[in-house]
Amino acid sequence: MKRIIVLLAFILCVPSVVNAERSIKTGICSLPAYYLTASQSAWLRDKYDWIMGDDTALNMGGFTGYWTPYIDIMTSPTPYDSTILEDWAWSVGIDPEEVFVHANQDWTYTKATAWSQMDWFGRFQNGVNKGIFLETGGVYSDVTSAAYNGPYITINKNLLIGYELPFDQANFAISIPGVSVVGTWQYWNGTTWTTLTTTDGTNNFTQSGKLYFVPPGNWARHSENGSHSKYWIRFAYTSATTSPQSTKISGDTWYNDGIANHCRGWDESSGTIVNSGELAYNPTPPVGATAKFKYQSRINVWSVNHFVLNPVDFQMIGGVSTRTAAAYIAYKSIQNATSWIPYSNGVMLDDLPAVMQGITTAQTDFYTKDPVSTWDQAARARYADVHTMTKAAIPTFVVGGNTQQKVYAVIGDWALHEGFNNVLSTADGVNNLLATTDSATISGFDDYLPENMNVKGVLVFNDPSAYAWKDGTFQRTYYDRSNRGPLTALTKFLIGQNDNTYFAYFAPDEGTSYTQTDEVYYLDPAKDTSLTSPLSVAQDSTIKYIYGSDFSQFPSGYSYAKVEGSNTEVFYIHKENNTSITTTSPINFSHSTGDVIRFAETHYQSDGLTYTIDNVLNWGTHFPAMDVNFGTPSARNEAWALGTFYGWGTGKANNIWSRDYANALVLHRGNGGSTSTTDYDTYSVPLDLGGIYYPLKADGTTGAPVDNIQLRRSEGAILMKSPIGAVDTTFPAAPSGLSVL
Repeated sequence: MKRIIVLLAFILCVPSVVNAERSIKTGICSLPAYYLTASQSAWLRDKYDWIMGDDTALNMGGFTGYWTPYIDIMTSPTPYDSTILEDWAWSVGIDPEEVFVHANQDWTYTKATAWSQMDWFGRFQNGVNKGIFLETGGVYSDVTSAAYNGPYITINKNLLIGYELPFDQANFAISIPGVSVVGTWQYWNGTTWTTLTTTDGTNNFTQSGKLYFVPPGNWARHSENGSHSKYWIRFAYTSATTSPQSTKISGDTWYNDGIANHCRGWDESSGTIVNSGELAYNPTPPVGATAKFKYQSRINVWSVNHFVLNPVDFQMIGGVSTRTAAAYIAYKSIQNATSWIPYSNGVMLDDLPAVMQGITTAQTDFYTKDPVSTWDQAARARYADVHTMTKAAIPTFVVGGNTQQKVYAVIGDWALHEGFNNVLSTADGVNNLLATTDSATISGFDDYLPENMNVKGVLVFNDPSAYAWKDGTFQRTYYDRSNRGPLTALTKFLIGQNDNTYFAYFAPDEGTSYTQTDEVYYLDPAKDTSLTSPLSVAQDSTIKYIYGSDFSQFPSGYSYAKVEGSNTEVFYIHKENNTSITTTSPINFSHSTGDVIRFAETHYQSDGLTYTIDNVLNWGTHFPAMDVNFGTPSARNEAWALGTFYGWGTGKANNIWSRDYANALVLHRGNGGSTSTTDYDTYSVPLDLGGIYYPLKADGTTGAPVDNIQLRRSEGAILMKSPIGAVDTTFPAAPSGLSVL
């Protein structure tokens, strides 16, 4: 009787240390975390050939691969970053405000929140400070936070209020009215403090209200007590019978009428504008374009306080008309390598093809400055200019970005391709694997070859989705991320990889995110318990109680738990007490009294412990099988078993595909475009391997020898030609319910 292997959970063999001769190139996209230990830095240097992220805690001395910190090419992504842009712009003699995109009419932002706490004086200062001072005799107290967040400040000294950009108001929430307050409001004119004409809605600090003023035309920036250069006003305090207290001092929210996401536009042609340059101000803006300052009409994208840069703004830098957004991004890239992030040798530019949201170019000064170009054309030109400028300064620098599109990828030296999915189909009906996609625009494996784009590609393979079609809807199903998922992702890569491609792994569920490095979600057997009540199907987001015999070793607060029994499922839980937990996750399967429930705790692979697949919920961005030496690959395009057409396009997406390596045979069966829960769980017929192999597990060990195999949709197998570690001779039983491909 021939032996058969089922690739869901193998019988555990003695764990062994994976050999260090990794044969594939690996990458990781780990965005800022700022917590890495020395052991994690060492672990990253050992496990990866390409590291993306700008964690300054990384000690990358001696790293021989690529370290490419993150920069968003489309935006100045924080208020503080915009002050860096200002300083740079002044240093090269250009107008910093023109580098941003501005709306020419009021509009509504449609994604998340546009602006947050832009009314906080000091918002642009890193750490949210140096925006409000109390001062007397040259001694300053920074009350920026207390003045905005409370509990209160007492105005019994000179009160200084500053903002990186010109402003026209300060709003006071008075908790203790002042009595007989004597003092004068002033502004800095570049030489001295002088009287500021105001409309005082606080009635000399006796009530809550708005202090309003028209910005003087000679108002000048300066630094107070080590602050960034700002516009300052001052209440020159003399005396008071009772000093006023304020629980909040705030500025303008940037929103039209204070309504969230109702963003403002700036009418450049309005006849009521006073002052000029940065101080240009409209005290009575027209209906439909309600910004009083041009900066209040900046465009936001993606997340809160992301200021979009204008890719068609040109200004003279060093006597040359220059695309300012590209020049600023190139400046930051160069600063990373030369000052900010030692040892970095490249840059990862995010949002290469991204577009504005909720507003068209015709509604902005993008169109005013360039009525001919499309946003896409300008974005590609911006990327090309960043590449040229950066490489001119540092020729060895690798400049690349996050894109799936060929027209962007070919511009740089490399590309980060999120959600890479080699298309396992053929348009011509021939039984071959196309390593490029059916799309004319999306990059595939072969596009990275020297004879094509000739750029390097860090390909992020998502662990296949835990959602599938069931009963006519897209529902969550259990998908094994300890072994099946990682091997499915890795085998996809091994089928089509070439010398210019790097494998990066990402598991999008169960808490994994781009801020992670070496995490592994460990199921400690000593903390296992069992259900004391059954669970019924409840596919909604209401709070549901789960009762167990002993949750005392589960942590307080939120975590993940796995139920194992006749059905397996993972829930995001909250511990209520030692016998009950709650979840808002849908319950997609029924579970019986006595089923095991396991708590997933975060461990770190850099600690040097060994983890086996039966005690792992999921891996973060790395699993030990990535470190195995598979040997030299053969040519591609070896179809190993035919299947009936199923899925996207016109090809055979569910065939089993193969590629032979010196040390392994790699097999992969795709999932198609509409994989159902039944498809996920239905095996192929036993297929003869023509020899003895040892199935590799995600934990880097091998299982029992096999000469036959079965694969479900969205499943892969790496069959080693020799075992790793001790050999397990216990053979698993064949599954029931076999089907044809």
